[in-house]
Amino acid sequence: MLRIQTGFPFFLQRSRFPRCFVISVAIIQGGKKFSFPEPNPFVDDEDEDDSDDSNEDGLGSGEDQPKRGEKNKEELGSIGYRYRLFDLGNQITLIVRCEVNGVLPPAANDADLPSQAPAQFVCIRALNEFDSRYCGGVDWRSKLDTQRGAVLASEIKNNAFKLAKWTACSILAGADQLKLGFVSRVNPKDSSRHVILGTQQFKPQEFALQLNLNLDNAWGILRCVIDFFMKLPEGKYLMLKDPNKAMLRIFAVPSDAFESDVTTSSDDDARNEPQKLSDSNEPVVVDSGKEKQATNVTDS
Repeated sequence: MLRIQTGFPFFLQRSRFPRCFVISVAIIQGGKKFSFPEPNPFVDDEDEDDSDDSNEDGLGSGEDQPKRGEKNKEELGSIGYRYRLFDLGNQITLIVRCEVNGVLPPAANDADLPSQAPAQFVCIRALNEFDSRYCGGVDWRSKLDTQRGAVLASEIKNNAFKLAKWTACSILAGADQLKLGFVSRVNPKDSSRHVILGTQQFKPQEFALQLNLNLDNAWGILRCVIDFFMKLPEGKYLMLKDPNKAMLRIFAVPSDAFESDVTTSSDDDARNEPQKLSDSNEPVVVDSGKEKQATNVTDS
């Protein structure tokens, strides 16, 4: 009998195993961790005090890990945040908070490099195999060692958007490497136990060529969206990707939308709902109760 998995447990599985994979791969080298100049913005103050024990090189000692583990039952994922600034021209600058998951250790032949050499960051992501018999893919256990190219080609075909998103995030973060892990269920019927079958490492710029990811086109789409919003009146807008068509739908929403945690009445809910789109296939922007046609932004 085929066991049907509900949406929420499946979501928990899909969000849990990549984090566990990152923790498994980001092994502490020599009992030390790489530390950024600024503390983690998502860690409590008492946790920051524990993580401030670092030497002059900015590398925290691993001796206090058991003590921290007693205070924090669940270890935080290995994530470093880099804030990068991009100049889009016409006096428009973009600040992006990017994520990296680890730092590459120096190679054996690079031992003579100065200690002030820039760190080489790596982004770590995980691909998941459920059961190749039902998804029409390639059996990773039998093909990953002998036909890794076929496995990767199958993933590029079935998960092109996800891989393109990971590659773009790696490039934005300035990561030197993108490490992909191939994670599969120990038993197809058990969603709680997984095994790492293998890993593969790429340079983000080179992997973008394999995906036919045009970065110039991606920046052009972003600039088109920014220029469109710059022409609108000051306010709050919601942009949604149509699931079935190559278009973006844009709504005008109240200024306090998505910010209040207090339960409101049904009248308030009706008043604060985003203005609905018309029955037309064209996206519209609603301003003060009037509908205006908006320019389509097609996918690359």
